[in-house]
Amino acid sequence: MERSLRAGATEAVTTIKAEVDASLNRISGPIKDANRIGPMNLAASCITLLAAAVLLWNDTSLILLCRIT
Repeated sequence: MERSLRAGATEAVTTIKAEVDASLNRISGPIKDANRIGPMNLAASCITLLAAAVLLWNDTSLILLCRIT
């Protein structure tokens, strides 16, 4: 009796572990993508801010901006 209970519990643990591993494998891809894309978005925003700063500090651009507005 004890052996059959132990075998059933071992089988249940194996099945649950396989299901959990499969679920984690499905979501690990998007998490890795987000971790890779995050620094790219940060770099893009820094480049955009740098470009805006260069545009605003350039005298010629300031004159053009004043004429447009």
